[in-house]
Amino acid sequence: MTPANAALIVAVFGLLAGSVASQRARTGLAWFGVPILCAFSLKRMHSGFDLVRELTFYASYHADWRNQLVHVVFVPLLVFTAMVFLAYVPPLSRATPLGMPLNWATLAALAWSAHHCKCDPLVGLFTSLVTFGSALAATAIVQRELPPKAGGAKGKGRGMPAARYGRAARWAGALHGLSWYMQIHPGHAIFEGRKAALLDALIQSFMDGPLFVWMEVAFRLGYDPALRVQLDRAVAAQHAAWALAS
Repeated sequence: MTPANAALIVAVFGLLAGSVASQRARTGLAWFGVPILCAFSLKRMHSGFDLVRELTFYASYHADWRNQLVHVVFVPLLVFTAMVFLAYVPPLSRATPLGMPLNWATLAALAWSAHHCKCDPLVGLFTSLVTFGSALAATAIVQRELPPKAGGAKGKGRGMPAARYGRAARWAGALHGLSWYMQIHPGHAIFEGRKAALLDALIQSFMDGPLFVWMEVAFRLGYDPALRVQLDRAVAAQHAAWALAS
């Protein structure tokens, strides 16, 4: 683990943990984390890269089918709960392009989606729909918590009392913590017997993880057998290299 990646892990996970109860931490997560995702996506969009090599990095840490299943369930849940945290942060603009709010959750969804569609247009499109769906659902949940608007017309500005504001973040925090536990303990420590990919490259893991889980589902359904064979060979070669180095 490089010092830079270790510092990123401390910063990002500190903000994620704080986002359960602190609006300041959610704001920090938005202003610190989302621009990093956008920068990674833009770099990948404007530079050539090999899809097999991109997938090999993440797949090499997730070769056991039980660990893959854990990630198929809990990676989308991680993305959704992170979207809930981001949805609490005031939007960058009141504009609604294509009918969608321009907030931090949809901006993160855009960064993920651009990268995933660049990697594989078909599976990336499906992943994008799931990701934007998570952002919009998270936004709708948080909007319901907004306190009633003072002086509003009858039937408008309805929401939870101000004292209950942040309830969704607390539920999201519990699910977020469960998702990390399931991936790290049973997923990696027991099933895979290998460390998590984020210990070597946090941002790449965050960006590639959601695509990888749906690529694995697509492969199981018969999608692009030639790509799957290439990926399996590349993962086997990476494991052999690690074995020689150990």
